[in-house]
Amino acid sequence: MARVLVFMVADGELDADRRGVRDLLSGLSDLYLDRGVDLKVVDWDPHEPDPEVREGNRRLMEGCDLCVFLFLTRVDPQVADELERLIGLTRERGEHGRPGRPYVATWFRDPPDGEVTPGLERLRSRLSDGYGHFWNKYPHVDSLKLGMVLLLVRCLDTGAGVEIRGDGDGTAVYLDGRRLDIDLNDVASYRGYRRIRELDDRYRDCDLEYRSLREEYRHDRDDDELRDRYARVASEHASLLRELERAYEDYLRLLNDIAAVNDGGRPLSARLTDAYHALQDGDTDRALEILDLEAITADAEHDASAYRAEQAAAELHTRLAEKHKDNLRDRVAELLARDSALWSKPDTPANREQRLRVLKAAADLELKFRLGVIAQSHLARYYYDQEDYDQLVSVLTRVPDLERLVRENPDHRNRDLALGLGALANLYWDVDRIDEAAKAYEAAIRLDRELGRCNPDPWDRFLADNLCSLTVLYEHAGRFDEAENVYKESIELCRERAQQHPNDCPDVWGSALIICLKDLAYLYYRTGRYEEAKREWTEALRLAELCSRPDRDLIKDITEQLRLLDDER
Repeated sequence: MARVLVFMVADGELDADRRGVRDLLSGLSDLYLDRGVDLKVVDWDPHEPDPEVREGNRRLMEGCDLCVFLFLTRVDPQVADELERLIGLTRERGEHGRPGRPYVATWFRDPPDGEVTPGLERLRSRLSDGYGHFWNKYPHVDSLKLGMVLLLVRCLDTGAGVEIRGDGDGTAVYLDGRRLDIDLNDVASYRGYRRIRELDDRYRDCDLEYRSLREEYRHDRDDDELRDRYARVASEHASLLRELERAYEDYLRLLNDIAAVNDGGRPLSARLTDAYHALQDGDTDRALEILDLEAITADAEHDASAYRAEQAAAELHTRLAEKHKDNLRDRVAELLARDSALWSKPDTPANREQRLRVLKAAADLELKFRLGVIAQSHLARYYYDQEDYDQLVSVLTRVPDLERLVRENPDHRNRDLALGLGALANLYWDVDRIDEAAKAYEAAIRLDRELGRCNPDPWDRFLADNLCSLTVLYEHAGRFDEAENVYKESIELCRERAQQHPNDCPDVWGSALIICLKDLAYLYYRTGRYEEAKREWTEALRLAELCSRPDRDLIKDITEQLRLLDDER
């Protein structure tokens, strides 16, 4: 097991901040322990009276992974000497222009009255001018916590990373699915991010209207005007939520850029240093102006670095292409929402013609720009319902290679793709294209697993549904060994979730586990493996009888199967 040491060094002025960060990082130790990383956070006292302990700690710091120094208004000379010694040590250990370990991160909290001692001011100047070391600013301990978590993730290089989820008052920071004790309202850079504030305000207003219309629509589904209005607002609601999620990702990308320069691997221009400090102070508009791509490209040309200029141009091209794709995805979502509204109206020739135009437009956009498969699955389903099998086959023939499509649609866009693949798999099965259905289910299951690592609910339920469908498909195709393996994965998933959610067990995971055991027993029975069939049916019967609300029909069915099995033997 790998051991990772993090040293915290702070003057008595910042004891509360040091304890807050230490407790936050120490609380993550069990999370990283599951990944084979033993994370330890240690406080360093430069005035330790025992010289052997003091020297032992200095040697540990030389071999640790991350050293964090916090300052407010003053600096202890011994702390300053140790900080500069460690920075020099990382330079000596570095290779190919990159520093060695430990990473040395310095954080300066804004003093209450703006005054600092001359010694601290001189230290800050030496760090910038003498060592090319980037030092961080923070006005509140929650800004420090967020920055430190990002730096720790970069240092450990394991797990899925940091996310911001939710909207409005429910917004929070998560690491690998765990909510962290960080109040974003106290993080200056987050408060100052105008795009998030504006989107959040728009989303709140839209959310109120969406909830109100949804309630009205539940009670009056025959009002065409209400239905169309609800469809438009629902589409806007989903679009705003996606925009808000992208804004969170862009914001975290900026903070990750700051975490990346904390290792001291590349000297920063004065312009970039100014931009990052402005961001940490909450002046995000000014920071974004400085970080404008044209300014970065101009810096690259000024430095006579053709590589950086090409890199900046490629980044601009990628950014524009992604923005274009996101706009197209929003357009596809709007068209599908319009089709949903039309589908709920009476099935007339004019209505079918309008639906077909809408679905074709959505599917053509999706296919041309390789955005996913959900619109194509909707169009194919339309042809299936109309019994137009020639057109149905034409749509299915044009579906892109699924493996390549998954690679081209990373990150949050996997959610729509996973749902689309599941729908496509069901359609393939309906038209008896078993091999294509299996491939689509397998691709959907891979995405469900990936999404479920960070957000088990609802993706574990989608995973369970797709696993169940795949087992039945394999059995139908006579692929019994593959069906058995998928049944076992389903059973393991259901057992794990039933233990984690005991209150849901009678209705969700417990009953799903019983069904999986029963179906696996029947597979064993069909293939002549009677002892294994009896074992699984017996376990299913035991669990069914333990449920707080037993399903009497299910218990009767399993009991009858066991009786028939005993009679045959």
